[in-house]
Amino acid sequence: MVSYLMMPLADLAVATRMEYIYMYDVLIHSPYPRQKSQGNAVTALRMKNMLTAEGLRVAIHERGDFPLEAQCLIALNARKSAEEIFAFCERQPASAVVALLTGTDVNHPEMEDSCSSTIRALHRSDAIVALHDGFAHRIPDVLLAKTQAIYPSVKIPDTVKHLPTDEREVVIAGNFRDEKNPNLLMRGVSELVGEAIQFHAYGAGGNYQEALENMGNKYDNFWLHGVQDHEVVLARMQSASVLLNTSTEEGGANAICEAVAIGLPVIASRIDGNVGMLGQDYAGFFTSDDVDDLAKLLRRVFTEKGLYKLLKQQVSERAELFSYQREAAEWVGLVEKMMK
Repeated sequence: MVSYLMMPLADLAVATRMEYIYMYDVLIHSPYPRQKSQGNAVTALRMKNMLTAEGLRVAIHERGDFPLEAQCLIALNARKSAEEIFAFCERQPASAVVALLTGTDVNHPEMEDSCSSTIRALHRSDAIVALHDGFAHRIPDVLLAKTQAIYPSVKIPDTVKHLPTDEREVVIAGNFRDEKNPNLLMRGVSELVGEAIQFHAYGAGGNYQEALENMGNKYDNFWLHGVQDHEVVLARMQSASVLLNTSTEEGGANAICEAVAIGLPVIASRIDGNVGMLGQDYAGFFTSDDVDDLAKLLRRVFTEKGLYKLLKQQVSERAELFSYQREAAEWVGLVEKMMK
């Protein structure tokens, strides 16, 4: 035990600072500044809560923060956190690094370049975590041995369960960016006008705001609700028939996690991120960016009771993958292994 009683003030400052620096078991790095609604920030806080609940000392580190030290670094988004991984390895070569792969990692051209900072950062990492097993074919074979899938979880009140109304309601939840393919959504709405199918869209319109507003004014089967409180969106998901995801690129949509957790069937484009979340044999996929296939599938969902029942069953079977307890246990297990 160090005695500070007879220590000069300058030395005391250094000693207490060093004690502060070395106090952490885990450092979670997010490449984005603190934003409550930003995916990485939400993930970082959830992971901190999971690990601290098991008695681990955890700090969240974001770009520009003072460089803290820890026994294990968890870097969210391997590509955007690559420089932090290199810096951490330089100052703490004996500590472990875990890189969390996201959709923006695996869908980026750097994954095809063996000399890219992303690939070099993954090689420097002691373990790699993917959000699901749908991206295995995008990860170089030499890295697969240290890669495992840990599905993201959602915490939803036990009272929130899927209780659909008799209406044919489709809910879309998430901010409208290019990779979310809002154009396909709008084409699908116009294709199905007059078929008693109602589309309810939640999220920031971004560059598509005007086009989405025009859709709402033109078609009586489309409702643009914009950004709403989470409870409002969950209430709509409870009563809707299906959740629709039209993305051309997706790492692991939070709305899909929530839908599976409450038992809401999902209709989604057949892309790696969605297949990884819902399973290769899931019956609710349509061909990506194919409006005819989307419209055909939605018509079947609302006319074939057997298909809808199957989707409900398949979603129910996946729910355990997204449980908070499972995710927490797997992250704690991995971190403790890294710290040995």
